[in-house]
Amino acid sequence: MFSICLPVMFAAACGGGPGSVAGLSQPQPQVRLGVLTGRITRGPLSPVEGIPGGRRAEVVAGFRIVISGSDGRQVESVVTNDQGQYRVNLPPDTYRVSAVSLPRGSSTKELPATVTVTEGQETRLDIRIDTGIR
Repeated sequence: MFSICLPVMFAAACGGGPGSVAGLSQPQPQVRLGVLTGRITRGPLSPVEGIPGGRRAEVVAGFRIVISGSDGRQVESVVTNDQGQYRVNLPPDTYRVSAVSLPRGSSTKELPATVTVTEGQETRLDIRIDTGIR
C-alpha cells in the first residue's frame, strides 16, 4: 500500500497531472513582437560633393528618437549606437516616430514618421539629417 501511495502523493505535491494544485499561475499567451530598426546619418559634410575619398554622410551616434502610440503617449525611447543604428522590439501596431531634438542648424524630412510594426517582422526606418551645408 505504501509503495502505491508514495508516487501519488509526490505527483500531487509537485503539481503534476491534470489535478494541479490550485493557485499556481498558468502560462499566459505571449504577445509576439515586431522590430523597428534603422540607421541615422547626417550630411552633406562639405559644400562640394564628389571629392575623391570624401564622405557624403556620417553616422549619428547618441541620437534619441521617441516612439509614440496612436494616442500620442510615448511608448518607447531609443538611442543610436556608435554605428548610428537603433533597434527596438514593439508590439504590432502603428507608431509615430519623432526626434527629441535635432543638431543645431539641421533638419530632416523623415521625421515625424508613421510606421507600422508587424508581428514577427522587421520594419526599417532610416533617417537622414540634413546639415544644410551647400
